[in-house]
Amino acid sequence: MEQAKTFVNFTNKDFTFKWDGQSYLIKAGESRMMQSFLADHAAKHLTDQVLQSKNIRTDDLMARKSVLAKCFGEFNIEAPSKEKLEMEMLNLNEVTKKELVKVAKDKGIQIDPKANKATIQKAIEEGLKEEDFEGLKD
Repeated sequence: MEQAKTFVNFTNKDFTFKWDGQSYLIKAGESRMMQSFLADHAAKHLTDQVLQSKNIRTDDLMARKSVLAKCFGEFNIEAPSKEKLEMEMLNLNEVTKKELVKVAKDKGIQIDPKANKATIQKAIEEGLKEEDFEGLKD
């Protein structure tokens, strides 16, 4: 089962972190649904950054626990596959048309990039549903 949770940049400064060579920017005060491992990674680095800015040792467990708790929202989701989890996260996060076009391209789902956002999102959802049945075809 794939899992995602809400990461919260509770600070008043934009926060950037990297995972697997890709940079992620979370604006000050922004919440974003992301895969659990990515949210945990972001929270670790934001916690370190906050503690260091206050001259508190990063191995101070009480302070660390307090800051870390602020990094997560209450909303978590689970899905049976990575693809379904990604679709759920797209639905929950504010997604740009450009991001939807990229998801479709990455998944090999044919779309008209000139179509509106809702049409592209529907095509992605239908394309993901078809993936569920690919292994059942003769």
